[in-house]
Amino acid sequence: MEAFHYPTTINPFALDSSECLLLLEIVRELDIKSCLEFGAGVSTQIFAQILGISNIWSFETHGPTIALLSGYQLHQRDMNHAYTSSMHYEDRLVFGRSHFDMAFVDGPPAYSKEMLYEGKYARWNSVICAKLFSDVILMHDTLRFGEQCTIQALLGNWIRREFKSMRGLTLFKRPIDTSDLAAS
Repeated sequence: MEAFHYPTTINPFALDSSECLLLLEIVRELDIKSCLEFGAGVSTQIFAQILGISNIWSFETHGPTIALLSGYQLHQRDMNHAYTSSMHYEDRLVFGRSHFDMAFVDGPPAYSKEMLYEGKYARWNSVICAKLFSDVILMHDTLRFGEQCTIQALLGNWIRREFKSMRGLTLFKRPIDTSDLAAS
């Protein structure tokens, strides 16, 4: 196995070294080959090491980290606003694909109540977009109230696996619809 280099933490809300290791293990365990990411920073650097730059697309959702990551496939999109069908169409053209093996949701931040959708939900539009592009979503900061509200509202029926983490790292898999199988 080749050496893994932990990126320098960009801010106190970024993945810590134990979460970086978990991310590496999850990607390898699930044999992830492509990833759509929300929030560009430490995780982008990890995905680039594991998957190669050409296999990840990152939405830079809010901050200055885009300038620190030249050469990465970053797409600027303010995920604090509604994600529309025309945006989805545009993003599919930009990405050159309509499906990713996994989506990683770690943005936009929700430092204040004003940043929450309807004053309650964190990362609402990022999760909606992630559901359109992937059947597997890994979400960071899942111990916070706003993320918990979003999970309950948008991912409540998804298969859930929580990992030991300071701020919460949770994997969601879309449930298999067996109604078509039962009808045949």
